Amino acid sequence: MRGANIELAKFVLARLSAKDRQILLRELAGQPEQSQSDKILRRAQVAKQFGVSLGAIDLWGKQGILQRIKLPNRVRACGYRESDVCALIRGAN
Repeated sequence: MRGANIELAKFVLARLSAKDRQILLRELAGQPEQSQSDKILRRAQVAKQFGVSLGAIDLWGKQGILQRIKLPNRVRACGYRESDVCALIRGAN
């Protein structure tokens, strides 16, 4: 890239929102777009959605029914992707 093109790209990127910047960079890298429902839910939130105990959610995580996501810089904290939870709910219907 020429210097002028780099400066133009920096100018445009600086004016994009963080979300739009992530989408643009994913498209340039050829990665699929992430769904908006990829936020991480806590165990209690997942248990409430299914109407089960926290122990049941822990068991589902150990059995691989739900994929546990370890939270960064935490020793024991984990969560579950909202998209995985929704997919399991749709599959249960």
